[in-house]
Amino acid sequence: MVSARLALPFRAMFLFLVLCIARDAVAQVQATACRIAGMPPPEARLVINTSGGTFWEAFRKAYLDPFEKECGVRVSVIVSSGHSFPQLREYVKRNAVPYDISYTGVPWELEQGIREGLFEKLPPGFWDAARPNLIDGSYNDYGTWLSAYSEVLIYSTRVFPSGMASWADLWDVAKYPGARTLYDHPYTLIVALLADGVAPDRLYPISDERLRQAFRKLNVLAPHVRAYWVTGDEPVVGVQRGDFVAGIAQSGRVVAGLRRGLAVGMRWEQHILSSAWLFRPRGAAHPNAAALFLRYMSDARRQADFARLIGYGAGARDTERHLAPDESRNLTTAKANLAKAVKIDPDWWRDNGARVQSLWKEWRATGKVPL
Repeated sequence: MVSARLALPFRAMFLFLVLCIARDAVAQVQATACRIAGMPPPEARLVINTSGGTFWEAFRKAYLDPFEKECGVRVSVIVSSGHSFPQLREYVKRNAVPYDISYTGVPWELEQGIREGLFEKLPPGFWDAARPNLIDGSYNDYGTWLSAYSEVLIYSTRVFPSGMASWADLWDVAKYPGARTLYDHPYTLIVALLADGVAPDRLYPISDERLRQAFRKLNVLAPHVRAYWVTGDEPVVGVQRGDFVAGIAQSGRVVAGLRRGLAVGMRWEQHILSSAWLFRPRGAAHPNAAALFLRYMSDARRQADFARLIGYGAGARDTERHLAPDESRNLTTAKANLAKAVKIDPDWWRDNGARVQSLWKEWRATGKVPL
């Protein structure tokens, strides 16, 4: 029989061995997450292009900070709210791309960038190991989803404590009086058509008659619109401050506002669901670190960390499994919310986006469209 005096050192030794095994296991997981078989090691630096604001603050906390700590890559962030494809085209042409990863502003930019040769292709088989854990369509040979995001109805809970229920309510200024804010983007045309009673399954292809219908609907609301927003925090801050009583907002920005205790509400009914992509621009200075980061952020637990902060889902299949029910209910990719979504048709927007963008700008400038 082992005496109590001898048992203490044995227990200490046992605990020491357990801690060593756990430490080695964590190190092994981190090492696996920080290398890709068949690829050169990452460069010591990574530069990411962002637009700033709440979304990218959450992105940094969920992905960039742990990546920097675990993989030993120093991460720098560029904030450029004027992000545009002509700008990227010029950077690539001059071989002077200032960042290693950037993002698409609209879905059709993905195909446009591939077609124009503005993106660096990932190595063959890059996604093979991660493929079973990713949503179909959330990755390709050039990048992966940054987020699945939605435009939702936002309203002031101080002004309308009983809430608002639909896009039609956004136009009902008699029942819900007050200033509005709209997204300065052609997607607002989709909201106008839904508010006018067009069924989601009858939206595409959007004919010129449908476009005329959308602009007519917008003309009705225009006298009540105080601002058209560009950056995602604007409608949330504006509703909280009292500049507007209702409008269109990005779901994740509203979720972040709710978690800060702001007096805002939102509705998921007929939310406009789309996706933004991350890609490596051709000629980036740190392509291996960029590729490693794209793989690193595809992990469901990391995407759950991001969702907790801002309510956006991305390409991992099991993100919802790592969230508590009260955290997952405002996730864009939660099953209940997907069932209410009106999905953007990327093929239609790829073929028609430039023209509709031009019509939108003309309407914003003059109140008229050449249709």
